[in-house]
Amino acid sequence: MSMQIQLDGGEFRAVTVVRRPESSLVAFDDNDVRVVVSDGAVTIDGVTEPIWTASGGDDVYVHAFGRSWVVTVVDPAQRAAQESAGGGNAITAHMPGTAVSIAVAPGDQVNAGQTLMVIESMKMETPILAGRDGVVDKVHCAMGDSFDRGALLVSLIETENEE
Repeated sequence: MSMQIQLDGGEFRAVTVVRRPESSLVAFDDNDVRVVVSDGAVTIDGVTEPIWTASGGDDVYVHAFGRSWVVTVVDPAQRAAQESAGGGNAITAHMPGTAVSIAVAPGDQVNAGQTLMVIESMKMETPILAGRDGVVDKVHCAMGDSFDRGALLVSLIETENEE
């Protein structure tokens, strides 16, 4: 099964999963990884770590290897429509939560993959990353504010050299 996923509201990845009785073979952007998930643990290429997951809608919340991620299954047609409509300017919450740190302010230049803020949800902290280069137009919440899934967190504006 092939799909596109988005990690933490930022980068998009092509993923192919081949399920086998004892494990799955997962290819991220054509790099094959052998993955076994069982009894609250994940084994990736022979290394086993505890894993916690929860899902809601198209999102899967994953905590493993001392990190946490929000993995969103993406409809490629919907993604193309959003990008052509300038949808990359709005960074929204992929889950309800609370802002625990804010790393940017209006007017700041940001790069794709840069941490904009950290949110806490389900007792896990998740960094919210810029999906592209740009300038922060507005931060829509303050530290300690709670928000629902889909809430606008940060708005970006295009820089002069973008088309």
